[in-house]
Amino acid sequence: MGNTAGKRGYLWLPRLCKALTHQDLLKTNLCKWCDSTPPACEEKVCYSNCNLNSYCEDPYEICVAIWRQDNESIRISTLCHNPHRPIENLMVPNYNTSHCIMTHQPSEEGIIYICGCVDEQECNDKLIFENHTNGDKEVIPVAAISLLPPLLVAVMITVIFYLCRTQKQRKRTKAWGGKPGQSPALLEAGRSAEREEKLSVLMDESPTSTNPTCASSRPAELLPIELDEMVGKGQFAEVWRAKLSHSRSGQYETVAVKIFPCEEYSSWKNESQIFTDTSLKHDSVLRFLTAEDRGTGPRREYWLITAYHSRGNLKDYLSRHILSWMDLPLPGSDTPCIFCS
Repeated sequence: MGNTAGKRGYLWLPRLCKALTHQDLLKTNLCKWCDSTPPACEEKVCYSNCNLNSYCEDPYEICVAIWRQDNESIRISTLCHNPHRPIENLMVPNYNTSHCIMTHQPSEEGIIYICGCVDEQECNDKLIFENHTNGDKEVIPVAAISLLPPLLVAVMITVIFYLCRTQKQRKRTKAWGGKPGQSPALLEAGRSAEREEKLSVLMDESPTSTNPTCASSRPAELLPIELDEMVGKGQFAEVWRAKLSHSRSGQYETVAVKIFPCEEYSSWKNESQIFTDTSLKHDSVLRFLTAEDRGTGPRREYWLITAYHSRGNLKDYLSRHILSWMDLPLPGSDTPCIFCS
């Protein structure tokens, strides 16, 4: 009985060995296996795009992926391989992991990455780049070097343009007699001081100077006018709202005073002649009061005193309003001018 049981035990040994051998085969790695496929990448992970797989023949073989990149394309090779042997003169580093982490390999034939992994089915399908986003990022240094010359040129042009503007502004400020950063009021004061200095010699030489720049046409008596507020400024003169006092009634009338500097005497004279033309006296034409010569020496000014209209000048009115033919007064009509109301 005992001998029979022993014989049966010996008969089971070959079957057990065969079962163990079959179980070892089941532990071999299942790997992606394609000669050449284009990868699909997203951020730091790429996929081999390989549709074929196979069990490795030996349990010690691992899943391997090789990344090749040249100037034209990127190709991926996937296969099973013995990690103790070189593949294309390259040894597979860091393969005792379930993740296929790509490692850069020096090569004269382009950019090459290689990875190896075990213990996970088709682990060489997902390719992980730890130090690089993916192989395409190798072009970033080349692109940066290529863009460096035009970037430097743009920076140089910008600096030159800024220096030219700054120099021009300094020259303009110097010509105005001011300093960088001064307000327009200070610059205006500087220009007035410079103008007074230039004209002082001419004005002080003779009280009755016949210089056409600052000629004298002073009336016998000046109107009692008090300047109130500057309401406009043009190329040749300033316009002020002022008060004209009436000594008899003790009241005042609001008038407009156009003040010309000394060097704009000719402009003042021309406008004075236009206003004093009797043919221009009409209710629809700005009422002219008088022209005055005020001040002495370099502070001499020339005034034109007219009626004051709070709506401003015709140019500004037309720029803000569109008039129809019905808005315009008929020729010879007694209707007041809408521009002067």
